[in-house]
Amino acid sequence: LDLSWNVSYTEQAVHFQLLIRDLRFGLLFGMSDRGEFENADLAVLWSDGHNSYFGDAWSDATGQLHMDLQQDYQLLGARRAPEGLYLLFRRAFSTCDPKDYLIEDGTVHLIYGILEKPVHSLQAINISAIHRGLQRVQLLKPNITVPELPSDMKTMEITAPNIVIPSQETTYWCYMAELPDGFPKHHIIMYEPVITAGNEALVHHMEVFQCAAEFDSFPHYNGPCDSKMKPDRLNYCRHVLAAWAMGAQAFYYPEEAGLAFGGPGSSRYLRLEIHYHNPLVFKGRRDSSGIRLYYTATLRRYDAGIMELGLVYTPVMAIPPGEDAFLLTGYCTDKCTRLALPAAGIRIFASQLHTHLAGRKVVTVLSRDGRERQVVNADGHYSPHFQEIRMLKEMVAVFP
Repeated sequence: LDLSWNVSYTEQAVHFQLLIRDLRFGLLFGMSDRGEFENADLAVLWSDGHNSYFGDAWSDATGQLHMDLQQDYQLLGARRAPEGLYLLFRRAFSTCDPKDYLIEDGTVHLIYGILEKPVHSLQAINISAIHRGLQRVQLLKPNITVPELPSDMKTMEITAPNIVIPSQETTYWCYMAELPDGFPKHHIIMYEPVITAGNEALVHHMEVFQCAAEFDSFPHYNGPCDSKMKPDRLNYCRHVLAAWAMGAQAFYYPEEAGLAFGGPGSSRYLRLEIHYHNPLVFKGRRDSSGIRLYYTATLRRYDAGIMELGLVYTPVMAIPPGEDAFLLTGYCTDKCTRLALPAAGIRIFASQLHTHLAGRKVVTVLSRDGRERQVVNADGHYSPHFQEIRMLKEMVAVFP
């Protein structure tokens, strides 16, 4: 299945185009809170072997399908092509139908199922017996065009040196790299992941950190980040230059800004950190994944920066037993912003939300004079398996 979509913010609707390469007897496509097939909002195409039907349906808590009284998935067209069947349909963000999913800015869990046999009715479809899957996306991306890249742009790859991924569920791997001697100040204007073919499901996230400038040298290390053999000095490599997580695409800085690296007062030493998520405990897999930086010597008007805020890891964060939901809040107070921010303030143009596996919803809010002024970024269906840096619809000004 190939899904394409267009968003109309004026109509408050999404137009979906689904290419089904090998159509058997139909399919289910839709959305649910966390990617489950129970309590899901579905568009269903099915065939009894003679005639085909399309309808807006929903599933109950047991997974039984029901035709929706209010048909909000509108079929706009279907056409056969050499590559398969194209289905075109439309759905409003909000339908005021309690059985329908509300399409919001954050993560959307898209679900799909393939019907391999003819069915005589919608109710006859047994969703537990069909081939099905899940894909997380951000449907409502802002309409921001990809900036033009300068002619003097260069690239640099910071990748793991053909390591063997440890045969355990979770590994954080650290590898030290360095910039050429006398490398002048440049602006990073874009970066993207470089993932070894076949390891796409194992590389969970990657970061490139720059080391602290007060040290002249850092030991060359290539090994697990939690190893007793890791030199303590690597703990001084914490300034983020690039961060990528599963599901994210290439990241572009706005045309007027770039992330500075190199030059006087800047360390030559970089630390690559890769989180391998290996739940099936594969053995002997080799990996040379990492991040490709695109940079220019023609400096842009503004230096971009990365500000990390939220919670530090502490036993106080423990969730009491038996809770259905538990709220944790971290504050970046004016004691911090007065020290860190220039008098004219900063402009936030992008935001990445982050939690570990227990996280379900995340929000970053800007407060001023004791009042919440603006939601910077919110995700009511957050998944730790889909963390991307998201461009904001409009810049948010933060003052000291």
